[in-house]
Amino acid sequence: MAPDEEKEKERIMSLPQLQNFMKRDPEAYGPEFDQQWSHFDSQMEMFKLKPQKPSSSFGEQVMFLAHVAPSFPEKAKALPDLLIGALSDHFEVMHSSMRSTLVQALILLRNRDQFPCAKTLPVYFKLFRSQDKALRKSIFNHIVRDIAHMNQK
Repeated sequence: MAPDEEKEKERIMSLPQLQNFMKRDPEAYGPEFDQQWSHFDSQMEMFKLKPQKPSSSFGEQVMFLAHVAPSFPEKAKALPDLLIGALSDHFEVMHSSMRSTLVQALILLRNRDQFPCAKTLPVYFKLFRSQDKALRKSIFNHIVRDIAHMNQK
């Protein structure tokens, strides 16, 4: 295994631990969040160049940021828009695992009330055209639960 791959593996292994620390004490981990956001930005640019290529590290970075975004609301307010934009622009050629990961991150962000429901509905309806039955079912269930939850308020 190359040294770069080992470093990447160590970074990935430490993401859950860093996520835990960031949720417990967001003020102390602001610089780390900025560093992870910068890493996400560069991975997003690489993803946009080849959206059909699956990238587990990009998927893990997206989920990491989706989990810690509520702890950093000002810094992470652009995350839903970036994910929605990536899905809207590339959903037809995107690898199914990446499409699913981005949708799961949006669902997580929406469940934590990080953005309004109406923001994702257009892209969700576009995704209903995909061949991925599990993804369509997941989106449908989320939309129904989200609307039911809004009516309970």
